[in-house]
Amino acid sequence: MTKDYFQDITPPDENMNERPEPPAPVPSDDPSEEGNQIPIRVAASEPRGIRSITSSRSPRSRMGGDMRPDTPPTFPSLSGVPRVRRARSRWWMWGAAGLALIVVIALVLFAFRPTTVTVTPRSHTIVLTNATSFTAYPAASAASGTLAYTVQTADIEDSAVVPVSGTTTTAAAKASGSITVYNNYSASSVKLVKTTRFATPDGLIFRAPADVVIPGKSSSGPGSVQITVIADQTGSQYNIGPVAKFTVPGLQSNAPMYAGVYAKSSAPMTGGSSGVSGPGVDPAAE
Repeated sequence: MTKDYFQDITPPDENMNERPEPPAPVPSDDPSEEGNQIPIRVAASEPRGIRSITSSRSPRSRMGGDMRPDTPPTFPSLSGVPRVRRARSRWWMWGAAGLALIVVIALVLFAFRPTTVTVTPRSHTIVLTNATSFTAYPAASAASGTLAYTVQTADIEDSAVVPVSGTTTTAAAKASGSITVYNNYSASSVKLVKTTRFATPDGLIFRAPADVVIPGKSSSGPGSVQITVIADQTGSQYNIGPVAKFTVPGLQSNAPMYAGVYAKSSAPMTGGSSGVSGPGVDPAAE
């Protein structure tokens, strides 16, 4: 049974100069409470009251001899900063790390966001007058920043039904083409007169429309000149291809000259046709 040690405490009396000794503690019948009894002493020179009660046991004996001082000591950290300030600095460090993480995430989202590129062509207004002059160059060789052009060709065909008006006769035409005449006969020039005949191996005759002067041969080869000849007769049979050798029938009396003066063609003869008649068409309707 725990004894009530405060039942005999009385408030201080101002007229009392002497204070009686506190009663001795009453022993308890319970042997388990004998070690837990705390003797209380009241100082004789101080007024009675709760605050004047002191224990005869030391703080160490109250807690079994292993009690530490009532005021907990503060231990400095290794850096000399109290633990409270160090804990506060850790909170700032975690806050700064979180802010840096948010900034990094924002930069990543900004870098991978969809981007729209708008291209505005550069233009310049030019007022053209009669005094304005420009020089254009072919696109294949034009320099950068200059005016370039390209040539485009388009063939357009159309047809329509027109009424027949009488008959139309197509005039006959002679074929013509270019040949090269050679002089491998002499070092001096050879002159052929107008209408000189040039014969193909098949016997078709073409004539020179004017006099021809062929330069003489040299050490580098025979002399040559290029002329245009016209078929001797009309008709499409004169539209022949290139001929390897034309002979000059008028030189047959001089065998060396006949063999040394000849001609070649590298392009076909064209334009030969025969006169034909057919349904006519009014020129206005055509």
